[in-house]
Amino acid sequence: MADYFISHSRSHSTLAELWHSRYLIRQLMARDFSVRYHHTLLGWLWAIINPALNMTLYYIVFGLMVRLQAPEYPCDYSWVLLSGLMLWMLFSSTFNVVSESLTNNLHLVKKIYFPRVALTIAATGTCIFDFLLALIWMATLMLIFHVKFRVTYIPLALFGAANVVLSGWGVGCVFAVLRLKFRDFRHLIPFILQALFYLTPVVWTSGSVPAAFERLQVLNPVSGIFPLFRYSLLGGERPAACLVVFSSFSCILLAVVGYICFVYSEAGVMDRE
Repeated sequence: MADYFISHSRSHSTLAELWHSRYLIRQLMARDFSVRYHHTLLGWLWAIINPALNMTLYYIVFGLMVRLQAPEYPCDYSWVLLSGLMLWMLFSSTFNVVSESLTNNLHLVKKIYFPRVALTIAATGTCIFDFLLALIWMATLMLIFHVKFRVTYIPLALFGAANVVLSGWGVGCVFAVLRLKFRDFRHLIPFILQALFYLTPVVWTSGSVPAAFERLQVLNPVSGIFPLFRYSLLGGERPAACLVVFSSFSCILLAVVGYICFVYSEAGVMDRE
């Protein structure tokens, strides 16, 4: 007898099904890579040009015009800003592509059953690739401008980046369902990202925050990941271990909550779509 599956409002994918879908995830990632820069003149160079232009714009505003300071780090503020922006773009791009993964693939999910959470995982592939290119680009610039680049601390930087991906993926999974269920959320996402940008230590550091507001940083799940990432690349003041552990645990918790919300809501939302 042939195997078949009937989806209903209470059906949800399992981790076993997700594991068996790893080939599909690889193919979806390959598809995203192939169509992303299709018919563009510069092709894959846009993966470097886009973050470079964004970082340059923020550097002009916050590095030259506003002239913020970062006393915790033994380097110019511009490198503190660039490292924070690199990690923020990883979070924001992961959040965006994951939240759009269902709406952008309705033609697939309506035709055949597969673990729809695979779409969210595959969507992170281009974000991680862009981040790695940006990391190489920044390391090259640091060597050119004779800024000490701590190669032995790269695993620590990648650990911080992995936590940011987990948090962005978890929040993105929740909003992927909300965007289908409530159309208004697609208009709220830019505002939410803008608010998170200023609440996250991207252009500011803990040393520039008044003492009265320092404890409020723990409300942000990634508040300890950004200092850890900067410390791994630039040196300077080591972030508190308890803050890093709390942030890492919070990022994992966000991913778990996002996964549960997604797999237990996707079928009902899709049936109403």
